[in-house]
Amino acid sequence: MTIETKHNIGDEVWFEWCGEIILAPIIGITISQDVDNCVVRYSFSYYPINVPKIPLIPLPEEYVFPTKEELLKSL
Repeated sequence: MTIETKHNIGDEVWFEWCGEIILAPIIGITISQDVDNCVVRYSFSYYPINVPKIPLIPLPEEYVFPTKEELLKSL
């Protein structure tokens, strides 16, 4: 079985987290399905300056963008 996603592990993507615009690589993809729909969520590797690695809540596909321009248009 093959499942196609909008982004792949290793892709660097843009998203907004707590008011901050972030560029980070995808390190994991979770796919879940309920009765009505399929939900794709992405996990990231994010290292802020002078702070240990921060685990972020996996974000749904609609909040992840390939370019900063696309992210800014969505806000």
